[in-house]
This record gives sequence, structure tokens and C-alpha cells, in this order.
Amino acid sequence: MAPPRSGARRGRPSDAVIHYTKRLNRECAERGDVAGARALLDAMEGEGLAPTLVTLNTLLKCYRNARRPDAAEATLDREFRRWGLEPDGCSFCTLIDAYGLSGDLAAAWRILHRAEAAGAADARVYSAIMRFLAPAEVPPLIEHMLLRGLSLSVTVCNAALNAFANAGDHLAAAAFFDRHMRGDVKPDDRSYSLLLKGAR
Repeated sequence: MAPPRSGARRGRPSDAVIHYTKRLNRECAERGDVAGARALLDAMEGEGLAPTLVTLNTLLKCYRNARRPDAAEATLDREFRRWGLEPDGCSFCTLIDAYGLSGDLAAAWRILHRAEAAGAADARVYSAIMRFLAPAEVPPLIEHMLLRGLSLSVTVCNAALNAFANAGDHLAAAAFFDRHMRGDVKPDDRSYSLLLKGAR
């Protein structure tokens, strides 16, 4: 059999790979249909096509929505290596979300540290874990992120505001907003909505 073709490691992926990836997302990922996703990947490979990073990240999304975080992490370890692809911030973000949704916050932290060690811890990774943190845990994480040389974005700041709002901690949300969102980071409509949510 000829080696799989995809453009996964260089250039643009083929239209066929893009088609399969879209089907994977539309037909399987949202519903957490792991069996369907695996069947599509087998069909891809049968046509001599190799998945791209986007394809495999979509597969991780499928495992997340199926509430199978351990299988998602095993997939990251096995499939990414098999296809010569490096996980990115989206990959680790999805794993953090998968473990957080399952209630295993210790594993979510472990994945964050894995992302840092791999040099893939971007804003998405920190935003993902904030979803599951108590308000008191947010400021130290923000400081840790800044010490690692990452800049705040409105996405990260909104994730922090969301943690405060979900806990009903309006004072913490307002203090965070005043400290971090009156300079380079410009609030958007969601920022103000979260401030109001925390005040209710």
C-alpha cells in the first residue's frame, strides 16, 4: 500500500482529508460517537489518507463529548505519535476539558503541566482549566501564566470572570476587571455580561 497522503506535515491537506474531518466533526464529535469516528478514520486510512492535526483534535473532541477522558489521553499518546503530529494548545485544552467535565480536576492539572512541558500551553489551555476552578485559584493561575511569558487576552480574562461569576463573587470579578481589563486587554460584550452575572 502506498504511504498515506494528506499534507498533514506540510502544505495544505487534500480536499478528501478536509471532507473527512468535517464529517468527523459534524456526524460524530458533537454526539460523542466514538465508534462512528473510528469508522471514518478507518475509511480515510483505507483510501491512503492520513489525518491532520485538525482531524485528530476533532477525534479528541469526540472522546471529550463521550465523557471518556482516559481514552482521549490514550488517543493523544498513541495516534498523534503514529502520524508524526505534535499536540497543540487545542489538543491539551480538549483533554483538560474532558477531565474537568468528568470531575477529575487533578488529572486536568496534570494535563496542563504536560502542555507546559511540551511547550504547547497557550491561552486556550489556561482558559480551559479556569472553568473548573474556585475563585481563589484564579489569580495565582493568572500570575503563573504571566510568569511564563504569556500575555492576557480577552478570552483568558473572560474565563477568569466566568469563574468569579459562577461563584457569585462580584467583588472579585470587579477587582479582576479593574486590574487586568482597563489597559491592553479590551473587554467585549461577554466581559460586561459576566460582570453583570456576578452581581446578581
